Amino acid sequence: MRISLWAKDKSQSTGEWSIVHTGNGSAIHNHKPSTDARVHAAHRSRAAQATSEATQQTLQNVIEAQSADIANAKNTARRRILATSTPIEALFEQLNDEGFFYRYTAHAETQCLEYVLWAHHATANLYKFHSDVIVMDCT
Repeated sequence: MRISLWAKDKSQSTGEWSIVHTGNGSAIHNHKPSTDARVHAAHRSRAAQATSEATQQTLQNVIEAQSADIANAKNTARRRILATSTPIEALFEQLNDEGFFYRYTAHAETQCLEYVLWAHHATANLYKFHSDVIVMDCT
């Protein structure tokens, strides 16, 4: 439902105002009244600090989290991690920072990434001793 405030006399800004429904059919809801306040985004809004400290959330907050809340938290975390980097630049930065073994190939002309192989450093060390078996998740 969309509403607007309209001045009854447009020449007087301190005069009377009226509440007016705007748009076609906006005075009629397209759904039944909700019985649970959690379906409204305003009731589910979380403070930025609470969202960034998701690991310290209480069980009740986790239970009440809606899929939109979870998606918003993931997008906020992704934007914070990416900052000014592309997703691929952020990936390689994280692989370097966390000491992962990785190899990649990029197309010679376009420099588009063709494949990336990475492994945790502990896995790479195990491979040195057990190179006869490789288990890969290629999803």
